[in-house]
Amino acid sequence: MKGGTHGSGCTYSAALVSSLAKGYKIDEAAKIAKDFVVEAIKGSVPVGKGVGPVNQLAGLLHNSERYTVLQDMKEGVRILTECRDFAGLIPEVGCNIAMALPAAGSTADIAAVTGRIVKVKGTAQVVGDIDFGASSHVARIILASMKYDPIFRAAVNIRYSEQLIDICKELDFSISSFSREEEPEDAHTMDWGTANAIETHGGIPDIISDKGGIGKEAMIRIIGHSATEVAHKAAKIAERYVACKELN
Repeated sequence: MKGGTHGSGCTYSAALVSSLAKGYKIDEAAKIAKDFVVEAIKGSVPVGKGVGPVNQLAGLLHNSERYTVLQDMKEGVRILTECRDFAGLIPEVGCNIAMALPAAGSTADIAAVTGRIVKVKGTAQVVGDIDFGASSHVARIILASMKYDPIFRAAVNIRYSEQLIDICKELDFSISSFSREEEPEDAHTMDWGTANAIETHGGIPDIISDKGGIGKEAMIRIIGHSATEVAHKAAKIAERYVACKELN
């Protein structure tokens, strides 16, 4: 397990005693104390030289971060579903919006819509609820982006078209792309594709797109710092898209 362990014994014994004082049985108290110290070790922050100290507030901070992410996700979903123009941007496979915890290490640390956002009678409808570990496609894009810059913790996918790419340019969004035809045989598309687009761009762009492949729908992914930020970007694209259709 990664993390500093200085103070782990004292932390464990203190957690054990306090749990016993609360009336828990010895086996229950031992488990509570172990879980507490594990979180403290995982959440430790390096200080100076040598073995780092545990962080007794790690569990509390972790729960706070989860709550913050879920609240931001709820607002992001609200922005998308209340945007009357967004339905026109939803891909055939549906769309998802996701946001990661600050130190996300896997898809389990990323919140998303469990059943995606789909188009129903010209409106954007949420299927399912918001939970951690609910996405693979969008979550992998976020994880790949965070390896380059951990503050880019959110993304949403929309359908691809040259007109939408042109609209992104008009909105001054930075754009990069990748080709599935260039993907190495042993690579995972979203991991490799996102990294390839970022390296080609020389940084993390607002937009990462690809033109699809056999059995794979072309897609645009909007990258940002939070779910609300990428939702607002998507809403701007949708509004400009509908305005262009009305002019034509």
